[in-house]
Amino acid sequence: MIFSLRGIAKIVSVVTLVSVLFSSSLVVGAEPKKVRIGFTTFTMEQLPYQLAKQRGYFKDEGLNPEFIKMSGPAIDMAIASEDILYSSASTSAIRAGVSGISAKVLWVGSGIAIMVLMVKPEIKRISDLKGKRIGVARVGSSADLGIRAMIKAKGVDPRDVTIISIGSTETRLAALKAGSIEAAPLTVPANFLAEAAGLKSLGFIGDYLPTSFGGLGIHSAALNREPKVVEALVRIGLKGLRVMKQDKAFAVDFMRAFSNLKDKILAEEVYDLTIGYFTDDGVLSEKEQKDILEMAGKELKVEKSINPGVFDFSIARKVNKDLANWEP
Repeated sequence: MIFSLRGIAKIVSVVTLVSVLFSSSLVVGAEPKKVRIGFTTFTMEQLPYQLAKQRGYFKDEGLNPEFIKMSGPAIDMAIASEDILYSSASTSAIRAGVSGISAKVLWVGSGIAIMVLMVKPEIKRISDLKGKRIGVARVGSSADLGIRAMIKAKGVDPRDVTIISIGSTETRLAALKAGSIEAAPLTVPANFLAEAAGLKSLGFIGDYLPTSFGGLGIHSAALNREPKVVEALVRIGLKGLRVMKQDKAFAVDFMRAFSNLKDKILAEEVYDLTIGYFTDDGVLSEKEQKDILEMAGKELKVEKSINPGVFDFSIARKVNKDLANWEP
């Protein structure tokens, strides 16, 4: 069969168009590949991937996500043992990487802890915490370090308070309402639920705690085993981040169900308080990376120098360039 130059040009154009449409996805027409993703809390930091699932972005990439609710330490161990390769709690990959495990963070939602110090109503100021019990996820955790830094900056010696390992944000809120502790760092939206229960805020811990909220942490083995899946997950997450930042109504409605916030006005307050802390592109500056790694080193009592390669935004930068004109 003989093709004219014009006919060949048309064929090339069609092939090129098909390639553009499907180059970002996995095998077209194949059964969606299941991918297991660990997550820690039903909070706003987890919304990008949850919103992306609602919008069908996983399906577009040929992926079927299985979100697994786990504690932070459990995710740390699961990544270290390669039982799971992915976590939307990027702090787990940071802790693993700082500890010497081959783990990376490929994009982040926020470079500070979106966390508030909530206390019993009779406590009026930081100095009133002397002799009181403060519940944290675990002694030595980032929240613990943040609390110590915060009260020290306000003139209170951390040795003058009793810091207790309690567990998750939900558990800390329950303990605070029950009166078994007098104060606790709570992530949003738990702080609003605490206020509704008559508790009060003594300030924003994020000002004292550089950390990584949300995003994608991986075991580095994933880059060798399934690089297309890794890139697809970065693309899905960054799309979800844009949805969260650009479509408030959709994000708030979904967050109400995901975080069990029945009050729409409260959900909007949560959104308005936190959205400005999230990155636009999932990438942190070198200083932010350095500060976060140093804080993680203190948390884990790592004395050796920390590999800055724990953060690897090369795929995120490529994806952002590819998505330059993409709108939710």
